[in-house]
Formats: sequence, structure tokens, C-alpha cells
Amino acid sequence: MPSDHTVDLLLVAGGVGINPLHSILMHSVDLLRLKNPNTPRQTHICYSAKNSKELLFKNSIIGVCQEFPDKFTCDFRVTQQEFEIEPDLQCYTSSGKISQEVLRPHVKPGRTLCYLCGPPPMIECVSRDLQCLGLSMDKILYEKWW
Repeated sequence: MPSDHTVDLLLVAGGVGINPLHSILMHSVDLLRLKNPNTPRQTHICYSAKNSKELLFKNSIIGVCQEFPDKFTCDFRVTQQEFEIEPDLQCYTSSGKISQEVLRPHVKPGRTLCYLCGPPPMIECVSRDLQCLGLSMDKILYEKWW
């Protein structure tokens, strides 16, 4: 977790890769609640799963975004949705993969720090997209664990 309060966090997860990123999100929430000066300026979570039923921690993530709408935002992506998205998720959820267009509003070179966790092909694709958007490799941190 960065100790620079001027940083914007971008958390990008695929599938169960949300697990470590949810911990980072909740740590950021704790810092904010404690009025810690090292709280990130903004945090956006972009999370992709096959369908809305497979979005782990969705209620927790939405709760954080509703409690602190000026500090936390989220974007859920579903790639194989075969049923209607639940009404309470519709404003947060879109069909399709995480792309440059999805990431662009949340990438500010020089200020954004991105953590990625998910399947290796997704990490490679998102990492390339982030670099195309001007984010340097030292600002893209990831874990390939399978």
C-alpha cells in the first residue's frame, strides 16, 4: 500500500483475483475512517467475472462506494452473462471485458498506481492497455498465482 496520499489507486481483478484486491480496498477504507493522512486520494475497482453471480464481495464493494462516493468507485464487468443482471447491480455492471476504454477514465499517468490480480492472460492484456494509456510499468503491480 502506498504511503503517498496523492496517489489514485486502480484495482483491477479477474475472477477470484478479487481476494487480495478486496483486502487492499478494505485497508484503504480503514485508513479513511481513521483519517490517516496516507489514505489514497481516489480508489477505483474494476472487476470482471463470468456473470454477476460470480462477483465475489460485490455487496461489500458497493457498500464502500455508497458510503464514500467521492473516494471509492467501482465497475463490474461480466463476460458470459446468460440471465438478467440483478436490479441492485445494474448501475455498476456492464457486459464485456476490461478494455482501454473502461480503464481510460481511471488512469492518470504520474498519479495512478494499479494493482492487478487475475488470470495471467488478463493481466498481460490489461498491463499492455495500461501502458498504452501512459502508465509506466513501475506503477503496474501484479500477482500471477496460477
